Amino acid sequence: MLFTVIKIENKNDLTLVTGSTTIGYLKGAWDGDEAPVIGKKYQIELDFPTVERSAVTITNADTSAKIISGKTFFTGVCENYDEICYVRFSVDGLEMLDIINGEEFIKKDDHISFSFPFENIGIYPYSG
Repeated sequence: MLFTVIKIENKNDLTLVTGSTTIGYLKGAWDGDEAPVIGKKYQIELDFPTVERSAVTITNADTSAKIISGKTFFTGVCENYDEICYVRFSVDGLEMLDIINGEEFIKKDDHISFSFPFENIGIYPYSG
């Protein structure tokens, strides 16, 4: 997913980065070999912690990312569920979400919403 850095903060030995994407704004912990640069565009992957089924909502909302009260809220489409839920956010944004007992409830093409505190979202820049 293409991510443009708009703000950088240091908190508890983490570099928290806020940026814009095609689905909205998100904030998470930067995990790159080089320091982020404000205004620079990066291709990124996101890393989420394992979540309980109760932390995921099936919805009819469009894909999005929003920053609200210390968390980034995501809505995406379950593209596949094979032990891990593959969540599609955009053409270039496919991420994995490990949901405990999710396969019993979440089906392909379901729109799902979930959130994490900024510190729990890994942002990994890569070349490509």
